[in-house]
Amino acid sequence: MVIRFNGIQIVHPTSEKIHPLNWIADKTKGKNHQRAKKNSSLNHRLDDKKAKIQNAFTDFKSKYGRVPDAKEFKVVLASIFGQTEKEESISFIRFVENYITESLTRINSRTGKAISPETIKPYRTLVGHLNGFEGLSY
Repeated sequence: MVIRFNGIQIVHPTSEKIHPLNWIADKTKGKNHQRAKKNSSLNHRLDDKKAKIQNAFTDFKSKYGRVPDAKEFKVVLASIFGQTEKEESISFIRFVENYITESLTRINSRTGKAISPETIKPYRTLVGHLNGFEGLSY
């Protein structure tokens, strides 16, 4: 969905899908005809989402006495639709280091035993190689 206010445009996913042939662009609705009866429930869900967005916008203005900026309203949208914000990205090396740390307490689902130090050892070697590679300059 595209949300516009005060010169700000936000694109937010709806998780809804419809075939383009069944979409009425100027009414932003799905066609209601015999072959597309499911569009009726889609239209209700879209109307519900639209109402929630409008209410959230009004509530924000009432609470703070101003219009939200794009970043603030994205957080509001994520909150009202039960979505989480994307985690901050981490480097591959940091990801492997986190994996190693988690592996120290992880249980092998196949055997039911703790992960062996011999299994973790190559992970540590990989981090060493990656750090060495990262330090190279070209």
